[in-house]
Amino acid sequence: MSKYNALWDYVRSQSAPLLTLSFDEIQQIAGIPIDHSFLQYKKELTAYGWQVQKISMKGQTVCFAEPAFQPAGARNVSGLFSPQIREKTALCFDAFARLIAVL
Repeated sequence: MSKYNALWDYVRSQSAPLLTLSFDEIQQIAGIPIDHSFLQYKKELTAYGWQVQKISMKGQTVCFAEPAFQPAGARNVSGLFSPQIREKTALCFDAFARLIAVL
């Protein structure tokens, strides 16, 4: 059992794909202050379907996100093409790079 289980349960219960909490809010939810070990424990969050997107020491906040969530303006085009097309494209780029190196 992790010392951050209460926090992971809280994050998982949120309906929005992005959640930002202050260090104080995390302490209230988890019942313990956030400390350096959080950097190791944050890996557990993936089992709950979330990830730590950003830790701001200056702002004293942690931003949590569902792995599939992308902020506005971000594009993920990897799913637009089949693995075979991506592989062939990579081979073409490699061949082109070798050709340029020869010239």
